[in-house]
Amino acid sequence: MEKLQPLNARVLIRPEMRENNKVGNLYLPESALEPPHQGVIVEMAISGVSEVSVGDRVIYQKGSGEEVKLEQQTYILVEASDLLAKYADLDEIPK
Repeated sequence: MEKLQPLNARVLIRPEMRENNKVGNLYLPESALEPPHQGVIVEMAISGVSEVSVGDRVIYQKGSGEEVKLEQQTYILVEASDLLAKYADLDEIPK
């Protein structure tokens, strides 16, 4: 089994797939849908990334990153500066 270790402040994200490709009463093919721009961080560079950690669910900039296939799974390798936000529990957000 291979493991991919990102370098230079990059993170490896497993994109979340759309659960529903239905608009109104119409079903759209996957090719007609815009890819999601959010996912879960599965690996990250050792240095240069401090605001997120492995397991965080994040939103990344549209058009950023490189698609990487590893063991029949598709990942996106993006620079940390292309991360726009991370999902957090309301208890974790400082007031």
